[in-house]
Amino acid sequence: MSGARFERAITRAFSPEVMWSDIQRSLAAFARQDRDQLIAQGRFSRRYTTQVNGVMGALEETVQPGRAIVYNAQVLGPAVAFALEYLEDRAPQRSGRLSVSWRVSFERRGGAGNGRMFTVKDFSPTAVSSDAVAARIFSPLPYARKADVQLIGDRTLRFNRPPGMLADTARAVKRRFPSLEAWREFTTRHSLEQRDEFSRLLQYPTLVIALPR
Repeated sequence: MSGARFERAITRAFSPEVMWSDIQRSLAAFARQDRDQLIAQGRFSRRYTTQVNGVMGALEETVQPGRAIVYNAQVLGPAVAFALEYLEDRAPQRSGRLSVSWRVSFERRGGAGNGRMFTVKDFSPTAVSSDAVAARIFSPLPYARKADVQLIGDRTLRFNRPPGMLADTARAVKRRFPSLEAWREFTTRHSLEQRDEFSRLLQYPTLVIALPR
């Protein structure tokens, strides 16, 4: 929630003629309004828990002086959904294969994966585990790296979108979800060719979205 907004609400509310019960109702209304606005913008999950005065499930109207109204939700899901939509528009457009080729995997607390790789088509923000701490988005297409860096040695490649699509997406994610970290890294994977003596390892650009460490 917006700290500045709550500060203004408290400043207005603490006047001599206002009862504490009126203050509680005012703060509760502001908290719900901010929460619902973030949900409508796709920046907060519809699945959340409410904590008031440190008590899980308490009503917002019971907030006490110096205590907080806290909504807890898994924000990785909405952030990944936003990133996939952003990449669909940002990626170079030729055959259209790259825009729909993205894969998503998640890391849980302790470094374990969730055992499932999501495609653009089957991903849903509600499918993200509550203990997920990071998401990785990459394309398995062999030319994904070329489309991102648009270089082979010193030679510049020509695409109908500028280079750096994953770095641009990381910046967009951080602007929209300032509580998260996002960056581009390179992951070594096998190409889509058959894994035999002629297969080769390629570096694929990967977008990482993570909770603060």
